[in-house]
Amino acid sequence: MEITLYSSVDGGRSRIDRSNTQRPPASASRASRTVWAPCANIAALVVDRSTGVTRIENVVSILNAGHVHVPELVSGQSQGGVAMAIGYTLFEDMPDGLVGPAGGTWNLNRYHVPRLADVPHRSHYERGRRGQELIILPEVSGDGGKGRGIAEAVMCSVDPAISNALRDALGVRYSSLPITPAKILAGLAK
Repeated sequence: MEITLYSSVDGGRSRIDRSNTQRPPASASRASRTVWAPCANIAALVVDRSTGVTRIENVVSILNAGHVHVPELVSGQSQGGVAMAIGYTLFEDMPDGLVGPAGGTWNLNRYHVPRLADVPHRSHYERGRRGQELIILPEVSGDGGKGRGIAEAVMCSVDPAISNALRDALGVRYSSLPITPAKILAGLAK
């Protein structure tokens, strides 16, 4: 098996070819990491074109969790995943080098993590109100009564959903995170 890696040295990139790698043995497929929970998200948002500020209004998550042993835990994991994904998609930005966290003075007073006002917190969609709804697909017979580890499953498709909603709203594709107000204004200026 050949793997191509890219190394960043002094800001440049150089290709590193490796051919001495080995795949995990077939017996490793018995580990739980092969039981994944697919999820899709739909996001609705409002953007202020004069400031670039984006507010998430609604998020719908459709999750295949297998057998749900504790629905409240799955719901909580979903809510946390949506909040975390909104954070790294829209807010969590910092400059590189000594002006950023490497200077030793960086703290949460300069790093915006999502707050209650930034995250829709109703547990279902209701017209005219902000909310996030989790739709758990019915268990299928092939799951054999087993649950699936959902960990970050819910958050993985939130950032593309937000990027797609911004593309629909503004006609501009944003492909690097976080999608800050400054990036939104720069995209609109083109």
